[in-house]
Amino acid sequence: MLQSLRKAPHARYWIVNPAAVWADRSGDNSSSMTEEGDGGGDGDTVLLHTVRACEKDLKKAEVERQRQVEAPGGVDTESRWVQFMKWSAHLQQWDKTMLYQAGLSPAAAAVEQRMWPCKRREANQRLCELTESFRRELGRCMERIDRVPGETLEWLGSIDPTKPVSTPFGRKQQSETMDRYSACWQRYLCYCVRIQPLGRDGAKTEHGIRFAEEQWDAMTDIVR
Repeated sequence: MLQSLRKAPHARYWIVNPAAVWADRSGDNSSSMTEEGDGGGDGDTVLLHTVRACEKDLKKAEVERQRQVEAPGGVDTESRWVQFMKWSAHLQQWDKTMLYQAGLSPAAAAVEQRMWPCKRREANQRLCELTESFRRELGRCMERIDRVPGETLEWLGSIDPTKPVSTPFGRKQQSETMDRYSACWQRYLCYCVRIQPLGRDGAKTEHGIRFAEEQWDAMTDIVR
């Protein structure tokens, strides 16, 4: 019997072996009778209510996720940022599973050892080297950011190419934020490397992504 008793995105489970429980009870009938007389049945009832309550909450969360997907506009209506970027409309015609797999981070070493054929392991090793190189370069840049003139940082922090901003570009206050940004860029680099063999036209046809000639040439140099 598999039960979940945790209200969290990742449920935790334990397995109850009915045969083992029955063997324990049959070995000492008098003890079982005593436990039942002392309120063991009440404990089972409380546990059953807890299980049912957790299952109800999990079902409600599942229904809400399904509602967001199937509602008019889908997840495009749930986030202002998603609405602004129009991701839902842009990705509607593409194979989302293919896009997701192309943007995965490199596999861990333990997973890499099980990859077959060898070409997959070699490709994963190259991606690991690429992401490690990116982290080193990012670290060197962040070490030198204090030497950049303040006016330059104000221009770097602006989304408007015609004027700077009062808040200069700089390190984020929380290291976790930088780690998340870094992870996103690493996945994007892996994505670019995986679709590079398709060619510039193939990337546009199969993935709907457009590269400028300079961008494609730079990416080709990285892959080489």
